[in-house]
Amino acid sequence: MATERDARELIDRCVSCMVFYHNSKAAPHAESAMVAEIQAIPALIAAIGLNGDDANDRVIRRVENELLARFGHEAGWRLFNEFTAAYDAAPKRHSAHPKAGLSPRVD
Repeated sequence: MATERDARELIDRCVSCMVFYHNSKAAPHAESAMVAEIQAIPALIAAIGLNGDDANDRVIRRVENELLARFGHEAGWRLFNEFTAAYDAAPKRHSAHPKAGLSPRVD
């Protein structure tokens, strides 16, 4: 069963990846590195025993909140949309996908 620390470590990993991506967009391989890192997250979520709405509530939505808090409304949503696009593109065979079709939000 996932502890709060397990969830927090995954949240921090996701946010740090997106911060690095945001800060290094000029680098030639920044996007592919971000996508590769984020596509590993569903397997890590499954490995700590989270799935479905629990994974969505304890990890994904908290990543959303962190990105919005750090980058504000415009850049935060853009980064979260890129995060969810990479996350949703992860091979489904590696995990119990937390929420099929997790769609990016646009506000």
